[in-house]
Amino acid sequence: MNPPEPRQASLTQVWVTGIACIVIGTFAAVMSWRAGQVKVSPLFLVFVALGVYLVLCAGHVTVDRTFIAVTTYIGRYQLPWNEVKRVEVSASGTLVFHGQGKRLVFPPAWLWSGPDKRALYVLIVDQLRARSLIPERSTTADYKTHKNVRVKINKV
Repeated sequence: MNPPEPRQASLTQVWVTGIACIVIGTFAAVMSWRAGQVKVSPLFLVFVALGVYLVLCAGHVTVDRTFIAVTTYIGRYQLPWNEVKRVEVSASGTLVFHGQGKRLVFPPAWLWSGPDKRALYVLIVDQLRARSLIPERSTTADYKTHKNVRVKINKV
């Protein structure tokens, strides 16, 4: 049996939220500055910065039988399934895959969009079962970052 093609889902909601923060934050900053509230105006730029961060973190998630990956505008982060030793899950659904000195943070399923969303979820569950990995509840999984899993993207 041939392994299925990689399953992929985008993080469109993250991107849309980021664009909204940029637009609304910029509008509020300009309007408060025009209204003479010069001291308040820069505070709205915090929302613009948050929006830029969200846009840069938006991208897509990919899973197949050999690896798990998160690709954003900042970079590509990938961990082979055979290196996964344990998995954490947060209350919001964030998955953190741990390898030897490595960590891949996978966004929660409610942020995924696209036609492969369900198949991607099923593939993750199947891989966890096949490797006898039971996700551990974690209160800190939402706050973790990738560690030692960045891969170079070959640009043609």
